Amino acid sequence: MPINVEQIKQRITEILETIDELSLNEKYAIRYHVIVLAEALGNLCFQIAVEELNRAPESYSQCFKMLEEDRYAVNL
Repeated sequence: MPINVEQIKQRITEILETIDELSLNEKYAIRYHVIVLAEALGNLCFQIAVEELNRAPESYSQCFKMLEEDRYAVNL
């Protein structure tokens, strides 16, 4: 199925409009939560890689690539 570029542009416009409505404090709070979420996902990835693949990645990006390559090994 091809990517609907117009729909993606519309979604991005909606996101940007919503961000414009936020106060500076709200923007910083969201930024903090996104960072915490990314770190938690990275740590989860590391745990799966070590426990299920018996491999220790050197970075979050390498970890996600490993899980993608071996997705059937971890039953995703």
